[in-house]
Amino acid sequence: MKLNRAFSLIELSIVILVIGILIVAGMQGKSLYVKMKLAAARSVTQGSPVNGTQDLALWLDATSEAGFVSSIDDQSLVAIWNDTNPQQASKSNATSSGSTRPFYVTSGINGLPALQCDGVDDVITVTSGSDYFPTAAPGITNNFTIFLVARPTATHEIDAQSNSSTTGVSGQKYILGALQGSIQYGRDEIAGAGISLGTNGISVYEHSGAYMSSLAVYSSNALNAASVITLDYNNKTPTIFLNGTSVVTGLTSQKASVFPSVSFCSGIYGSFSGYIGEIIVYSKRIPTAKRVQIEKYLGKKWGIKVA
Repeated sequence: MKLNRAFSLIELSIVILVIGILIVAGMQGKSLYVKMKLAAARSVTQGSPVNGTQDLALWLDATSEAGFVSSIDDQSLVAIWNDTNPQQASKSNATSSGSTRPFYVTSGINGLPALQCDGVDDVITVTSGSDYFPTAAPGITNNFTIFLVARPTATHEIDAQSNSSTTGVSGQKYILGALQGSIQYGRDEIAGAGISLGTNGISVYEHSGAYMSSLAVYSSNALNAASVITLDYNNKTPTIFLNGTSVVTGLTSQKASVFPSVSFCSGIYGSFSGYIGEIIVYSKRIPTAKRVQIEKYLGKKWGIKVA
């Protein structure tokens, strides 16, 4: 009996050792897979149509090696998200501080890195005085195109479309904050545009004095997965594209000037809950063919089906 018991303990030790080896091998295999997936995404980025499309104003990419400090790791707090726009020597980096910093996660969107926004107070903002965010007057107005890769994890309030209301002051999840133009630039006729994103829809809001209107509203319960979202402003009229398909053209703004968002993860009246992978902004409205090319690039890179 003693020999059998001893033999059983030896067998048990061997089994434990084998399991340990398999666990380590599995972890190494997973790490290798993550690295290969990231390398593939970066390769797709190098051949993307983004750089070759004129009037690129801002490019924040969570997969870029130059996007963050070299020491960043999974669950790191993000103090700076570097603008990787190759068309401008002067970069418009986004920064955050203290407890409002979002997390960097290595597998946030379909196995690729992303910023995780807590839905409470996380926010990261382009530096004031940069080319993208000038202090005297907005540099980009009325005609611009924004591309966004994101995955929401909570619902938001769906408001009726309007260009003269203040409905956006509650219940929203601002992935792109709408800056108050009247405070930033001293005129009620200047409004900041932003996007509230939930698992149940996408809404475009504009913000100025006594004005927080939902100019374009798309309601859908199919936004739990990662998506490519395009906001196309054409002479102050916003159109939302979801995964390459136009889903709503909104109302025309009554303000003299509308400028794109400078803050991400949050706005003054609500914070986004979920993940952001990439933000691309053009200072002009880009042609349809170029828009389609960039949407397809984002879909291929992030593993999202785009029409």
